[in-house]
Amino acid sequence: MKHKILHIIETAENVLLCICMSALVLTCFFQVIGRYTPLPFSSAFEEIAVNTFVWMTLLGAGVCVRTRSHMRMDIIDTVLPARFLPFMDILRNGIVLLVFGFACKISAQYIPIAKRTGMTTSALDLPQYILYLALPLGFALMVLWSVVNIVSGVQGLRKGNTDAPVEEREE
Repeated sequence: MKHKILHIIETAENVLLCICMSALVLTCFFQVIGRYTPLPFSSAFEEIAVNTFVWMTLLGAGVCVRTRSHMRMDIIDTVLPARFLPFMDILRNGIVLLVFGFACKISAQYIPIAKRTGMTTSALDLPQYILYLALPLGFALMVLWSVVNIVSGVQGLRKGNTDAPVEEREE
């Protein structure tokens, strides 16, 4: 059951990223066309492109944590003996969990404030808090995938698989 839920979340992430990328490409295309033609709503394209890029970046950060391709210090992996690498991966994911858990909490507290103020975007007149939802959602995805990585690392250690890095194991 838990694997189905994680698969649904992973699929939703991938679909949202594909939609965001398509929207970003289309809006940038129309923005360029709007520079040379008298399109009345070219500023809306720019606003859509910027906000889509922000959403794509934060959703993509969750994918980086899921695939273990986020930024890390590889020098530690080369210096440590192979038997310590699974422990290092669990520690690394624990740090990611703490940092992004705190960021998720802080950014989620800002959403009601933005909603209460009634701020809207300049070109599209969308409520600003909808755009700000990318922050807690992206951070929550990073927290979720960190927990999944920690659990899979601990399960690998329980099975006695300490000689291979976590990235090389079957999930």
